[in-house]
Amino acid sequence: MEIAVDVTILMSAACDDQKGEILWEKEAARYGADPDRVQVWDAFSELYLDGFRTDAELKYLAELIADSPFCSDELEHILLWEVAPICAPNFFN
Repeated sequence: MEIAVDVTILMSAACDDQKGEILWEKEAARYGADPDRVQVWDAFSELYLDGFRTDAELKYLAELIADSPFCSDELEHILLWEVAPICAPNFFN
């Protein structure tokens, strides 16, 4: 499956939230990306950030991902092939 949108642009936009806005929504619209997919990218990317996640935060992320329109195989693909290549290097910083 080819992704028509540069994931790197959207992921960096999601991480550049200086005003407390949900920037991925604006960037998804700007680049014509599927908002559901971008929301899942954002949720998965949270797991790669430094810091502690509370049980409530993890539950919220899990529910957001589970409520997405994607099947488990597609979610696995999104995590391993779309989000991990961009976010995994954060583990080594």
